Amino acid sequence: MYFLRLNMMRNRIEAVDIVAYADSEQELANLLDRERVERYEDPMQEYGENKVYVKTFRKGGPLEWYNAPMNSDGKLLTPLGYPAIEKFGTREESMQRASDQWDDLRRKLPHAAHLL
Repeated sequence: MYFLRLNMMRNRIEAVDIVAYADSEQELANLLDRERVERYEDPMQEYGENKVYVKTFRKGGPLEWYNAPMNSDGKLLTPLGYPAIEKFGTREESMQRASDQWDDLRRKLPHAAHLL
């Protein structure tokens, strides 16, 4: 499984949402291509102020309010340089990671009953 992570234009730059998943990286790249349009300005009044949002995805589409990922040497990146399309792996791999994390926490942390 792969995740598409994008930055909502109304959020802080470090805030990234998982907006879609797919079975392949190509499916998510296709979604980005399908939704991408020529950059346009979308003026509106928000909280009593006139604002202009510069958008790169189709108006009314599922990605409209997200910033497009940056393309760096053929890799799609979020504003802070993290991959926009991230491999999460299979269900089995996810279950193994969760099990490993659970075991690791039990080894590292003291039990509450032993903290006196």
